[in-house]
Amino acid sequence: MTTTETGATPLIDVRMIAPFERHQRIFDMLGALGHGASLIIVNDHDPRPLRAQIEMRHPGEYSWEYLQQGPDLWRVEIGRPHTSDCGCGGH
Repeated sequence: MTTTETGATPLIDVRMIAPFERHQRIFDMLGALGHGASLIIVNDHDPRPLRAQIEMRHPGEYSWEYLQQGPDLWRVEIGRPHTSDCGCGGH
């Protein structure tokens, strides 16, 4: 299984997913994240292209923190920060 829970944080190990499916799977999981939630991805290379793609599609909407940086394994926590927009129109 490639998706597990680490405490309350979902983890997806993309090393076992076909390369052409990886980004879409991650984007599906990101879309399901609530504000203040995060997920951890595990990969066998630096996922910089994914970070660029996230920023291009959703500028400023997600945080990115390396938990482990190679040489054989990368772990990254991608979060959706809490929003201060209460939907009250600034009142």
